[in-house]
Amino acid sequence: MRDAPRRLSGVLRSLVPHVLCLAASLGVAACGGGGGGDGAGPGGPNLAPAAMVSAPVLGVAGLLGDTFSVTFTASDDGATPVRIVADADGNLGTTGDQTTLFAGVEMDGAQQVVTVPIAAPLTPGAYVVFLDVDDGVNPAVTIVLPRPLVVYPGIAGVAPPRSNRYGIAGERVVFSRGEAEDAAGPLNSDGFADDGVMVLFDATSGTLTQPTPSVSMDVTAAPGARVRPVQSDGGTLAWFTLEADENANLNALNAQNLIAPIGGADVDQTDAMISYVVPAVSPLPITNTYGGAQAIVSMINGMILTRYAEAGEGAGGTIMNGDLDTTDFIFGYVDPAAAGPPYEFDQVVFHRIFPAPSAGLAFRHAGTVIAGWLVAEAGGPFPTDPNADLDQGDTFLALGTSLLAGGTGLPAQFTSLAGFQALPAQAPSPVDPGGGFDVTLDGHAGYYIDEGSHNVLPGLGVGNDRNGDGLIGRVPAFYDANTMIETIPAGAAGPLNSAPGSPLVYDTNRMFFTGIEAPRIDPVAGTNGDGDGGADQNILYWADHTAAGPQAFPVGVAFGGAITLTALSLDNGGKMVKLAPGWIAVVVNELANGNQDINGTGAVDFAYLLIDASSGAAPIVHNPRIVVSAGGTFPDTGRWGEDPANLDQGVVVRLMEQQNGSLDGDANLIEIFFAYISFNTPTQVLVLDGGGNECAVANGRIGMTADEAFTGQDYDGNGLMADVVFRVLDFQGNVLEKGKLCARQSVPVTETGTLWAYLRDEFIENRNLNADPDITDLVLGLWFP
Repeated sequence: MRDAPRRLSGVLRSLVPHVLCLAASLGVAACGGGGGGDGAGPGGPNLAPAAMVSAPVLGVAGLLGDTFSVTFTASDDGATPVRIVADADGNLGTTGDQTTLFAGVEMDGAQQVVTVPIAAPLTPGAYVVFLDVDDGVNPAVTIVLPRPLVVYPGIAGVAPPRSNRYGIAGERVVFSRGEAEDAAGPLNSDGFADDGVMVLFDATSGTLTQPTPSVSMDVTAAPGARVRPVQSDGGTLAWFTLEADENANLNALNAQNLIAPIGGADVDQTDAMISYVVPAVSPLPITNTYGGAQAIVSMINGMILTRYAEAGEGAGGTIMNGDLDTTDFIFGYVDPAAAGPPYEFDQVVFHRIFPAPSAGLAFRHAGTVIAGWLVAEAGGPFPTDPNADLDQGDTFLALGTSLLAGGTGLPAQFTSLAGFQALPAQAPSPVDPGGGFDVTLDGHAGYYIDEGSHNVLPGLGVGNDRNGDGLIGRVPAFYDANTMIETIPAGAAGPLNSAPGSPLVYDTNRMFFTGIEAPRIDPVAGTNGDGDGGADQNILYWADHTAAGPQAFPVGVAFGGAITLTALSLDNGGKMVKLAPGWIAVVVNELANGNQDINGTGAVDFAYLLIDASSGAAPIVHNPRIVVSAGGTFPDTGRWGEDPANLDQGVVVRLMEQQNGSLDGDANLIEIFFAYISFNTPTQVLVLDGGGNECAVANGRIGMTADEAFTGQDYDGNGLMADVVFRVLDFQGNVLEKGKLCARQSVPVTETGTLWAYLRDEFIENRNLNADPDITDLVLGLWFP
């Protein structure tokens, strides 16, 4: 019930204002003066109470019917009431807007941990929480919890086989609310009540924003499929809206577009459009992007990088790249920060992507955005046959740079092509369309030249031996967009060739790539010391583009200790992934490395290694001595914090005891754990108390969908060890959230680590979380650290 106006005790109470104390962290000193115990003797003064709050340290978020814990100490020289009060306006002097969540008595300075219900008459919104100790004589001690209690509404998502979507930008959450599942009726004015409609919840103010206009998100997924997060970056959240779900043609107004469609305006309802929300925008807008957006590829400083289908815009399609057809897939940006519509990229040069629509792209951003993508000669935006080999079957690497003013400007035109300069025998260089490529912030690109894709002279055969080894193959190369110079690094014993489809990673000034042993001009076969006589196709090399002289010399990534390898092979399932600036993860098959037990498990398996790419004169290989495992959708190279500003300097991997031995000291060898490896101590593995198939890393925190059956522990304390819970630990292994029941489809989502979203399951909790007639829904869950 609502509290009556607060009682004033005596003249002193009428003259002395309340004492307000902010307890921002554990160990805050007591407020309101001394006292404590029964220090007052007969006739002595009635001492003022004292109190402190040690938890929660940060915020609390919950649904009606949830509970949270408050840890406090309070003391006085008599039995003194203690209240925990939720206040709507944060001012206890304002009457009628307070709700008492807990009422008890101080315990003479002993620590008390109380469970506080989130119950009526609270409604969704943000409340200031006070701990109030009032002896009726002295000024009350009133402590303000550091952050508000956020009561969020129960919002049901769409049910399988359709797929929920949710994402976070700061403390704003978007969620695909199920109209039918939430018994909400038609929220998006399309005449139907069975859509998944994106809604926006602001966890700062506790307000829920319904979409205007409609923004359906009705994506089909396999039953039980895990929920994939909405893309977010730079305060922007982006997702797809499907015309078929909206029963509307969302890109009919071609007047916004500077590129005219063929055959008139778009007339179908088959396109996928990009929708987004940014912190400065309360409604959820639909952008009139070019029709048929294929994928949100990436987000850079809040700008949305996307692929488009020319055929999807206009009755007869739209030519976006200056060629003569409408069959291409196009690369471009949406800039939500642009002043008003159109939100499209009318100022950007569009390039055909090869092979459409699945070609890779590479990006780096830190104020300056540089991107690389593959373009096809045939039908592309080039002069015919730019490398003058009398065919149009080549693929080139395009580079683009955008100098953004605070991340708000439209990108400059992407016009430069790697290799467009005067080189012996040819310009530009055709690249291996299946090989890896990468770019750096300072304007360098790495790729594999496809020597066989270039005719030397008409009628004289195919191929151009770029590295002078007498062979026609794939050749690793640098390109410096600042000097327009292409460099082909040579091996210490001669030129180097690479296998088709070889991986490549570029980190700052060092490029990591692979080379073939046998076809090299090398007097010693088997250059990595594994004794196979030179059979490897993917020996890991590195080269430094700042090395003195016209060429940078690649060196095998050495691996020392008791292992006799002088370089690593990525054959037979090896992988290489860039984790964070300066750090690369590689997974190598020990079978392809001379059957040597690299990780010390006593078996021939896959070893997980970390490379410090920026260290000293040469990269350093670190061996944590583990076998990593992919499970569900968790990658076997691990999850890492992608924002160095948040000190996410480490990687989380998934370990199975069956492959790694006992991880928790027992002898069953059947459990699965997450583990954290800090880049500061890259050979030390911290086994985390939790395991599962999904996790996220941000700001020193690891949120996971922890399967109790994987570790044999009852994290949520309900007497069962078969639940799936949302659980959070820090980089030292300390438990921040012991476990909240969640859906098996749940994936933890956060942007900065200050607010987390996950998916709750009514059936598992045996509770109605969204106040509809059933308990069969999947409902949005939120957590503050």
